[in-house]
Amino acid sequence: MNDTVLDISFRKYSLYAIRRTAASNIYNTGAGIKLTADILGHDSIDSSTHYVKVDFESLRSLCCEWPEKEAAE
Repeated sequence: MNDTVLDISFRKYSLYAIRRTAASNIYNTGAGIKLTADILGHDSIDSSTHYVKVDFESLRSLCCEWPEKEAAE
């Protein structure tokens, strides 16, 4: 495995960390897993799922509260 490291803003990031961040940003902006896989050059969507981190806070903002069952009168 190649231990390529990029020096950005005086901090060192591995190529894997940069790809993971890019994949998460692409996916979380609504591009979808297929487009994310295509951009990363993956033949398999399964390969891309290892790179993507889902933004759960954004998902929570999309959820609706479950309506409470009204008490029977």
